[in-house]
Formats: sequence, structure tokens, C-alpha cells
Amino acid sequence: MKTCNAALCLAQLFGLLPSVITSKLDDIQLVRCLRTIGDQYLPQTQTLAVAWTQDDFLRQNTSTSGITPAREFDGQGSRHARYGVERNPLNEPININALVDLLFSELNLWTFIVYGNKRESNHRNYDVCGGYIVLTVSVSTLRNQLQRVSKSSCWNPRARFVVAFLNSFYDPPLMAQWLLEELWKHKILNVVVLVPNEEGERIPVLNVYTWYPYQSTGQCTEVKDVTLIDTWVMKGNGYFMRNTYLFPQKISKNLHGCPLRISTQPTIFAVEGFDVESLARSNETKVMYKDGWEIKLLRIITKKMNMIEHYLYPLRDFLNATDNEGNSIGYTGELLNDTADVAVGLLVMRKPRRGLVATRPHHWGRLSWYVPCGSRYPRWMSIFRMFSGSVWALLIVSVVLSVPVITFIARFSDDSLYNTQSNTLFSTLASILSVSVPAMPRTWPLRCFFISWVCYSLAVDTVFQTYLTSFLIDPGIIPHPRNLEELARSDMKLGINVADQGFYQDRTDAEARQIMAKKVECVNQRACYMSAKKYKNLAILLPELVYKFLRSENQTYETSSNFLCQIEDGVVEYGPVVMFLPKGSSLLSRINDIIYHVVEAGILDEWVKMSNHIQMVKEKASLPGGLSDEYYKLSLEHLQSAFYLLLLGYCISFVIFVTEHICKSALFY
Repeated sequence: MKTCNAALCLAQLFGLLPSVITSKLDDIQLVRCLRTIGDQYLPQTQTLAVAWTQDDFLRQNTSTSGITPAREFDGQGSRHARYGVERNPLNEPININALVDLLFSELNLWTFIVYGNKRESNHRNYDVCGGYIVLTVSVSTLRNQLQRVSKSSCWNPRARFVVAFLNSFYDPPLMAQWLLEELWKHKILNVVVLVPNEEGERIPVLNVYTWYPYQSTGQCTEVKDVTLIDTWVMKGNGYFMRNTYLFPQKISKNLHGCPLRISTQPTIFAVEGFDVESLARSNETKVMYKDGWEIKLLRIITKKMNMIEHYLYPLRDFLNATDNEGNSIGYTGELLNDTADVAVGLLVMRKPRRGLVATRPHHWGRLSWYVPCGSRYPRWMSIFRMFSGSVWALLIVSVVLSVPVITFIARFSDDSLYNTQSNTLFSTLASILSVSVPAMPRTWPLRCFFISWVCYSLAVDTVFQTYLTSFLIDPGIIPHPRNLEELARSDMKLGINVADQGFYQDRTDAEARQIMAKKVECVNQRACYMSAKKYKNLAILLPELVYKFLRSENQTYETSSNFLCQIEDGVVEYGPVVMFLPKGSSLLSRINDIIYHVVEAGILDEWVKMSNHIQMVKEKASLPGGLSDEYYKLSLEHLQSAFYLLLLGYCISFVIFVTEHICKSALFY
């Protein structure tokens, strides 16, 4: 008998045999403690979530074989408790239902959600929970409860948590540490854990534990030391021994040189200067970034929080959220797997992401349509572009009609020089071309009409020469689509990334249907950009910063005539550029506060403007000079269309001369 008692005591000492709270009075004291905490710290205006275990129960195990440690005990194999089942301190399961009924009767001031078992309904709740009460019996049970609760639509790891451990344990601080470690895996920091004291104590109490991260370089995010913040004395009506504030501020402004793990990748303007340094004291390497306005922002954040930047190696699939098997990858995987604290790299917040939370925006990016800018007109077309087709037709008709009018007036006034239509036609054409006529009219009626014709010819010739000079210097640009409507009607293919096709999924929109009918998937944005520039038959949907990056890569070969142009109403989205953190991150508030002050001070805008200015200077310095850009003097090359026209005139004159000579020779013979 003594040997059996010694074995039981030894098992209890090492936590191999969990014991139970057997007194109904203990249930009442626990409920009073929870009600007191709820009244003081859990807001009644927000939803309260209560998680309890109906499928997992504990019983005393009196056998010496197969004893399960308290940390791994999950109660599998025990029969379900029913209402009204009395607890036996030796071999009966805890009747948690009675405890929960007692607790619910005290929570009548809250609107609460109950997570009671694995068969709960999956209704959606759009209210964010303001507090959590969790009744648990082991660490593994708590793990299952948190996995279940975290899938809820109202999950809020930044709320206040009260976790009540329903077993007594030989080492309450150790059990509290285990429970807090499990809670920290879900980024739950604003929490207190109630653990009853070891059995045999003179006055039974509930120990209230919590912990503080980032206390030193040796204790940053690992739960090593727990703090006994207060004690609930289970005597009389029960009371807190110290009346200490149970939910103090855990994150201070000084994080004592703890590392800030950063997931990122080289990104134009924002994250630049990638480098890998070898550490002298070890064989390890360190990732560094030297420039970029998001890197500068991170330096301010780490300096103000007294943290050390620790950049992770960039991932090839950085922006992808999941792989083909549904596993989290990229920066999403690094944040959810607790290998990174924050992710940056021109990340745009479009919709809420499960398990992640975004900081306040520090920049706004634009997603716009870019089309090939119009090509320059050929110089030989300058002559024909002086007037529109209707003006050219009116000019020809005026010449044709002036000939019979002048001939009629000449015959009426007996002017022998203009009484034939051939002489009149030659004189009319000479006037319209600003060339002197063979002979002036000699009668006043003909002189009056001829003066009016000369004035008309002078006006036409002045306008013609003005436009001719302008077009010879700058032939002009063939117009490109100016708005989205013209783009949808054009013959261009439309390059859209797969992630951006959601903007045009509305089948009731005719314009969206036209765009999707002509879409080309731009998996490689660089290839689409080069194709649009070279062949001018593709319009692409690009973020503004990506366009600037691609343009900077090819600036040596670009001129103003082969840029891509943004259309008037082509802005599809103004996207907030943010940093992503794991949901519930304790660093979010402090990082948001620093970002707010940096943005409000205009520092970030100044960095962005400087980046754009430096980029503009680089582009201007590398652009080749030539006729397609600017003109300073009129040369023979500018007058090539005039010489082409002169050569055409010489050819026509020569043909007419030869034809006339042949005709006269034939008549003579």
C-alpha cells in the first residue's frame, strides 16, 4: 500500500497524473473570478466568445501503466459527461456542463458566441469579438480549441483572453508557461491564464499568470518567464489579493534590440541595393538592402522601436500566396509559419487576407492602361496633311469654276488675253501658286475679279506655307487611343495579368466584355512591355511603378516616339501600398503609429519625389538626340518632302513637254 501511494505521489510530482477540481464550491469560485474579470476588463458592447470543451474530459488514472503527462493528456477514450452526473474524485469525468451552465448564468450582460464542440454550426458573424473566455483541461485541448476558434469570421487575436485551466498541477508556473506558449503561436498576447494552486495548499487560490515579450535580447518572442500578476483567493465570496491591473501594455517603445524579421524581395524604388555579407565571427551570411524608400521607412521603424533589421533571403515565389496543393508560400507562408514578423515590397492591399493584417498605407499606387504612343507621320505625307479632304476638294472646285467666270468676263469686256480657257487656266493656277501671270488684265471688270482671286490665292498660299513649314519641322504623331472606349474599339490586343482580370468580370458591362474578348494574358510583364513597344499592337495594364521600372531598363533605346502612353481614363485602381504582419501581431500598433508620423510629416512623399526625379534625370541623360525629338535649324533633311514634290513637278513638266513636242511634230508633218 505504501508502495502504491509513493508511486502516485511521484507521478503527481512530475505531472504524470492530472488531478481534478472536485468541489462544486471551486466551480462557483472560478465563475466568480471570471465574472469579476469580465466586469472590469471585457467590454459588454462587443461580442464575447466562450470556448469550452465538451468532447474532452479528464479522469483520474489509478493505474501505474500508460500514465499520460498533463501536457499531452487530451482525455481521449473517456465517456461523455451528461448533465447531472456527479463527479467522483477517483474515476469519474469532470462534469464541465454544470460548470458551463453556471458560467452562462453569470454572462447575461454580454452577447456571446459559444464554441462548445466540434459539431458547432458554421454560421458567419460579422462582429469582431472583443473578448474570449476559454475553459480548457490540457495543452492539447487548448490547441484544438484555438484552431477551431481561429477559423471563425469574428476571430480577433488582439482581444483580451482569459484562459481557465480546470486541473490542478504540481507546478502552476510551468503549466502557465505551456499554455502561454500555445497561445503565442496564434499571436495572442493580451491574455491572462488562471491555474489553480497545487493540491494540499492551506488556502485554495487561482493563480493569474501572464508574460511580457521583448524584455531583452535573450527573451524576445520565446515564452521563458511567466509573471504571477495576481491571485484569486477562493475564500468566502472570493477576491483578488493585489487588485493589480490584469491587462497592462505589453509592448513598450523600447524592444531592447530584438530582431525584426523582414520578408521582402528587391523591388524598384522601394527595396533596392540587395547584398549578402559574410559575418566575420561565423560562417553565416547576412542579407542587406542599401536603398529604397521602404527600406528607409523600415530603418526609422527599427530605430524608434530599438530593434535590429533581420532580412530573410528573398523568395522566388514571393508574391504567390499558395501552391498547387494549397500550402501557404511566399511572404504569406513566412508570416503564417512565424518565420517573419513583417513583409514589404510594394505590397498592395486589395482585399482582406486570411491570417494577415495590413498596416496603414504609406503610399498609393496606380494600376493603369498603357498604350503605344503614336508613331510619327512620314515626312512625305506633309503635303497632303495641310488641308483636310473637303478643303482640297473646295480648292479644286474654286479653280475649276474661276476659269469660265474669267473667260466670260473677258469676252464680255473684249479682253483678248483671257478670252480662251487655256490662257485663263494658266493664269489662275499661276495666281494660286503665287507665280506672276504672263499679262495683266486690261479691262476694269476683269481687273476687279482678278484682284479678288489674287487675294483668295494669297490667303490660301499663306496658310499652306505656314502648315508646310510646321509639318516639315515636326511631321506630327499618329493619334493613339485616348480613352478606354477608343481602346476597346481599337484593333489592339489587351495584355492583362491574371491577378487583374477580376476588374472586368462583369458580363453585364459591354465595355468589360469587349476588353475580355481581346485579352492576352501577360504572365511576363517585361515581355509584354517590349512587344507593345516594338510592334505597337498591344496595350497593357501595369502598375505605375512597374512601368517606370521597365522604362528605366530600356531607356537607352527609347525615344519620345516609342514610349508607352497612359490613356485619359485608364486608371483602374488606386491601391494602398502597405506592410503585412501576421494577424494579431503585437507590433502592429507601434508600427502604425510610426508610419502615421512619417507620412504626415511628408518624409515618405519626399523620398518618392526624389526617386522620380533621379529616374527622370537618368532618362533625360540617356536619350539620344535626333530629328525625332527636337529641331534647331531647317536642313535639307527637313525639306525632303518639298524636294520630293519638286522632283514630281519636274517629272510631270518633262512629260508634258515631250508630249507637246510630239503632238506638234505630228501636226507639222
